[in-house]
Amino acid sequence: MNQQSKEEPKISIVVPSLNQGQYIRQCIESILSQKYAALELIVIDGGSEDNSVEIIREYENDITYWVSESDAGQSNAINKGFKRATGTIVAWLNSDDFYLENAFSNLVKVYRRCPEASFYFGNGFRVDGNGVRKDSFFRNGCLVFDREALLYGLNYILQPSTFINAAYLRKIGYLDESLHYGMDSDLWMRLSGESSPEPVSFYLAASREYGETKTST
Repeated sequence: MNQQSKEEPKISIVVPSLNQGQYIRQCIESILSQKYAALELIVIDGGSEDNSVEIIREYENDITYWVSESDAGQSNAINKGFKRATGTIVAWLNSDDFYLENAFSNLVKVYRRCPEASFYFGNGFRVDGNGVRKDSFFRNGCLVFDREALLYGLNYILQPSTFINAAYLRKIGYLDESLHYGMDSDLWMRLSGESSPEPVSFYLAASREYGETKTST
């Protein structure tokens, strides 16, 4: 990876994956296609039995660290990556999701303006299993953080379009590994208790929704 420039905060992306060989290539390429110099890419595979590892190996020269081994679930896999991450900004991108063009550059515009935010959340698209757009996540394009709404269960933050200030992530102690659902909402609650998050008025990522995903089920 290229060394971090003074102009760019280092971004660490953790990709947790298990048997997602049909999607992981698009996921990885969506990260690398950002052409972001100060990038750290960490892939945590849970011991896939399909062709995932073969695909990951194709990108070894661009991946900072990767492993394929059994884990204690998605939250545990993500935390493995978080604890290795050295970026100023960190995020996880599930291997069946993908970033949109200019996602990192648009994120950084907001980070430079509000470097003390606990996290940054943007708009995105819901797509089907083939990656075809279904609709926008925020249909009116208006992104506003409402902690009380989140507390009462309104899941209005698109996880793939969310990036975290690493200093606050370390302070609160990462994802709660006892949670296999809702761990992202729990994280946003704890982070927002430390510092206000900042909306990013750009489309940053696509969330793939199909029969087997947690979002769909």
